Parts: sequence; structure tokens; C-alpha cells
Amino acid sequence: MAGLAAPPVLHAQGVGEGRAVLVTGASSGIGLRMTEVLAQNGFHVYAGARSAEDLARLDEMDNVQSVRLDVNVLEEIDAAVQFVEEQGRGLHGLINNAGVAVIGPLIEMTEEDMAFQMDVNVFGPYRVTKAFAPMLMESRGRVMTTGSISGILSGPFLGAYSMSKHAVEAFTDALAAEMAFFDVAVSVVEPGNYNSQIGATLVQRMRDGGYDPDDSRFPEQMRRYMERMTQY
Repeated sequence: MAGLAAPPVLHAQGVGEGRAVLVTGASSGIGLRMTEVLAQNGFHVYAGARSAEDLARLDEMDNVQSVRLDVNVLEEIDAAVQFVEEQGRGLHGLINNAGVAVIGPLIEMTEEDMAFQMDVNVFGPYRVTKAFAPMLMESRGRVMTTGSISGILSGPFLGAYSMSKHAVEAFTDALAAEMAFFDVAVSVVEPGNYNSQIGATLVQRMRDGGYDPDDSRFPEQMRRYMERMTQY
């Protein structure tokens, strides 16, 4: 039921006519590709990223303005709202794309890792959507959140990530029903496997944190799973 009556982001003619769209997590993977496609189709893209290097790289693209935006930092979200308002273009679309993945057996996962997973993937879209809702209501725009096939199906060692993406499905359903009163369309996309670098990033984070599969009750399975995740 997620994404009731939500039209695609691009116009039928593929022309954005300068309309402004904010993309969070625009520095790599799906977010970067969406930024490129939107900009190439005439949209003005506010591309959210965190590092100075990524922000500078995004600013080199036509029709793109970088915005420092960590979806976990309220001060940066408020500053992003102020920045977009000051540009005078309004905001016609919001793409909640920033996300992370945490893997591991649920019976071994720390509360810190679980909280990190939910903070970015669930509270991130909630925070950003809430902050930009007045602008989207004014433009009768649309909200799209990047979900996952894991928001419908789950499996071993991906429980925390699947939980977060299931929450995105519920977030989208409720938000779509509420924002329909203001003619704002809401949708979720549910990609399958995609080389977005999210897997390689999470494995590197685990290694940097000293994670050792041999310490798990599932050593062989976790070792193979981590190797597999480096492909995504």
C-alpha cells in the first residue's frame, strides 16, 4: 500500500522546468544517480551531503547546489531549510535517500548499532520531511523516500536494516494519507540489489570498529555475508 497515487518524479516530457528538488544522501550510489538524472532533466537539485569534498564535487555539476546536510543533526536540517528558502525557488520535491545499513545477528547486535540504524533510516526521513513540509505544501509538491525490497522481505543478519525499511513503508503509508489533504504526493521506491556502495561502507565501518566474525555465534555465516556485502 506504500506510495498511494504517487506520480513519478520526472514529468512525462522529462523536463523539470527549473523546479527545485532536494535529495538527501546525494554524494554516492542511488542518491548521486538521482541527482544526475534530475539535473540533466532540467530540475534544480539541492544535493545533500556531509563532507567538504563531496559538497565541492556536487557543486561542479550543472543545475546542482550542494547543501551540507546530516539527517541526524537538527541544526543542519534547520540551516538547510533556511538556505533553500533564501534561494527563492520554493521546493517542489523532497527525496529522502540518505541511509545506512547495519548487519549482524539480532541476538548479538548492540543497542548502539540498532539505534544508529533507526536514527538514520527512520528518524532521518521523519526529521527532514517535517522540516520541509511547509514548503512542499505550498508548492503542492511530492515526497519520495528510498525504501528497499528488504522493507517487504527479510532474512538472517539483515534484521535491523529490514526493520528500518519496514518502518519506512509505514511512514510512507501514513504520510501519504495525511499529505493528500494538501495535494502533496508521497511515495516510496523499493530497490533490490544495487551497487550503491552501502554494503562496502558498512563492512568497512565494522572492520574499523574492530568487528571479528570469529567472535560471533555464526562465524562462517557472518564471514561469507560480509564478503558478499562488499559487492553492494
